Amino acid sequence: MNSPAGGLTCSKTFNVASGAWETAGNWTPSGLPAATDTACVPAGDSATLSTTPSIAGLVLQGTLSGTGGLNVSGAANLSGTLGSGTYTFGGLVTWSGGTIGPNSVANTNGGLAITGAVTLVSSTVNSASNAVMSGSGQLTMDTATFNQGTGFTFDIQNDLPISAPAGKFGVFNNAGTLQKSAGTGTTDFNAVKLNNTGTLSLLSGTISLTNVSNDSSSGQIFFAAGTTLRVSPGATLNLSGPISGPVSSPAGTLLVSSTATVNFNAGSSSTALAAINIPGGSIFLNNAGIIGAVSISASNGGLIANPGILAGNVSITGGAALSIFGPGNFPGTVNINGSFSIDNVSKIFGLLSGTTPNTGFSQLVVNGAATVGGGLFYTPVSFTPAIGNSLTLVQATTLTGTFVSNNFPTAPNSVWNFTYNAPPGTAIATLQASSGNPVVSLPANINFGNVPVGTTSAQQVVTLTNTGTGALNFTSAPSLSGGNSADFTIVSTTCAVGTPVAASGTCTVTLTFTPTQSSAENATLNFADNATPATQSVALSGTGTSPVTATLSPTSLNFGTATQGTPSAPMSVNLSASVSIGINVASIGFTGPNAADFSQTSNCLPTVPADSSCTINVIFTPSTSGAESALLVVTDNAAPGTQSVALTGTGTGGTTNFTITPAPGTGTQVSVQPGSTATFTIVVTPAPGSSGPVTFTCGPPIPTTICAVSPSSAVLNGSTPITLVVTLRTNCATAEIPGAPMNLPTGMPPQIIVLWLASLAALGLVRRFAPQTRLARLAPALALLLLIVTCAGCGSSASPAIPGAPTTPPGLYTINVTATSGGVSQSIPLMVRVI
Repeated sequence: MNSPAGGLTCSKTFNVASGAWETAGNWTPSGLPAATDTACVPAGDSATLSTTPSIAGLVLQGTLSGTGGLNVSGAANLSGTLGSGTYTFGGLVTWSGGTIGPNSVANTNGGLAITGAVTLVSSTVNSASNAVMSGSGQLTMDTATFNQGTGFTFDIQNDLPISAPAGKFGVFNNAGTLQKSAGTGTTDFNAVKLNNTGTLSLLSGTISLTNVSNDSSSGQIFFAAGTTLRVSPGATLNLSGPISGPVSSPAGTLLVSSTATVNFNAGSSSTALAAINIPGGSIFLNNAGIIGAVSISASNGGLIANPGILAGNVSITGGAALSIFGPGNFPGTVNINGSFSIDNVSKIFGLLSGTTPNTGFSQLVVNGAATVGGGLFYTPVSFTPAIGNSLTLVQATTLTGTFVSNNFPTAPNSVWNFTYNAPPGTAIATLQASSGNPVVSLPANINFGNVPVGTTSAQQVVTLTNTGTGALNFTSAPSLSGGNSADFTIVSTTCAVGTPVAASGTCTVTLTFTPTQSSAENATLNFADNATPATQSVALSGTGTSPVTATLSPTSLNFGTATQGTPSAPMSVNLSASVSIGINVASIGFTGPNAADFSQTSNCLPTVPADSSCTINVIFTPSTSGAESALLVVTDNAAPGTQSVALTGTGTGGTTNFTITPAPGTGTQVSVQPGSTATFTIVVTPAPGSSGPVTFTCGPPIPTTICAVSPSSAVLNGSTPITLVVTLRTNCATAEIPGAPMNLPTGMPPQIIVLWLASLAALGLVRRFAPQTRLARLAPALALLLLIVTCAGCGSSASPAIPGAPTTPPGLYTINVTATSGGVSQSIPLMVRVI
């Protein structure tokens, strides 16, 4: 038995530098390896096979070749060379290096572990088991094929490549699961064509498809969060299967690099990606399905093409393009279930063969907000435009922006007019008639008048009218020039490039003036178009004046004392405007701890003319006794934006007098059983002139009885009586458990005690002198019933008023209902008999 080799123990070792496997003398110990042997071919030795023997295990450090092959039923450790032949492995193959030579086939049926650099040269590996590429494992495929079988996994656990030498190629066919489960870097399928009919699972890092055309995936691709599938420059990926990801979070990123292409073909869809990035590459939708990601962006010349549905927020920037061409070079529609934006240097390409959306012209439909810009480049296909043609190019939930340019074909003496948001969310091109030359009519000047420094003027509108017979087309947007142009602002305009002004039509520019200096200022509004001359202008002027000022006088008001609930006499505050400029008053109000107790009337809204004033009348109505304060605040356009006056005053209780009597038709006495409720109705009548808050209480308390007054407080107004409802709810304790110790109720009437004693005496006499009679048998039950009746004599209350408390004792009680206002109190006694 030889020493272990490659982790296995050699029972037969090849012992010549070169020779036939089938020669017994070439083995130590002598004899051919049998089905139970582990054969070892050391480094530097080469064995030639002319048959296909079977062995239990193999350690290959040298070379196997010939016209035969080998069946290994158990484990194998390979670091040498497998030449031509067919090699079938039934156990785990640990491949730490070496080569499979031309015309060889390796069948791994018991597991494959690639731990070093392995080269396949014009050969095939059929993996009918799970395979792992880890550590320093990598595959070089020189015109070779690797077939991963159905139901088995090829797991990449590092960042090393599966690649082909320069000028060569390989093919990796995955019918099972190909996954990258470890390594945060990139595993590069470089010049190796990937055909995925099973599942491609990105669980970690990046898988890059490089330098091969027509990679394909008809199976599923799974993206874990944070992973990337990169289609590198020059590569093409054809998709006809689904893309998925984790349910709880967005999946990874599909990155389509410059000059790379991804075709979403029939059967393909994607709804779980975090992003699809197209920095210079191309994706073709091909009506495949819903192609979705949280963010879909084309930039730096990237392209999204062909009709389809994009789910997510789509942005086209940096000279990228959205091309809406249908199959067979016909018009189509791109639907975006999210927002859409295109910048001014990017383009939308389409086809134009009629006036019906989708079938006649390319259309963009956005089920969200759309921001348009850039150029429209539509190619006519057997289409001659006619005046009156109308094309709804964009439909969106909301629409902003305008297209910068277009190349739409026109009819003689016509021009395309672009309108936006009419109806809302649309961009519509309409071919209108035009003839002759445009002529621009503008006002000579616009004067904003006097405007305080730092204040923005009211808006002024400049209207441009085309008084000629031809359409007016702008060559640039309206602009401002001149020494003070920075102090004038174009707020909005309908005079836009790509939006012709028809004969007799108009467009507008809205401006404001915000002076930065106290002097006259000037600027010029400029237009550039196809009229003669090619530029027109409007002189703008305005004068900056001293800032707006406002003065409140006096700066404080003291209302002295005032009766609670009674408005004070008004006190006045004057608001004065500056001598040269009036004030725009936005609001007048109160702040501070007692703001609610002050009110005002004024003639100051909405403006106070220059060199004039207005009056604010303030009233104090205290709600409490004691000192109160607040601020009167005026909000306006004078610096610093608000002015204030301090307000103080003291509330007093005022004159208080009233009477408290039973309500007409009611009394002040009532009898109740324990557990029942007694009710009284009381009227509090204020004396004339009495005012202020009043509170109501009842007492002293009756044992285990709840007394309540409703309402518990009110406000005297000197005339209106206040009706009170007084409720006394007595208590009845729950019945005791039979057999439990029993105490006589507190305050039990003497007659009840005598009745109990008589009952007990009668029971004794009957039991002694007539023990066998029917009366003797019934006497105990009758006595017990009498005791229950006398102990349970409560009212009709469904539950105790005070759970756990004793029954309200019988007796005659007096309570007082007291009304208190300021320093005055009045009471009325009420009699309650508990029986």
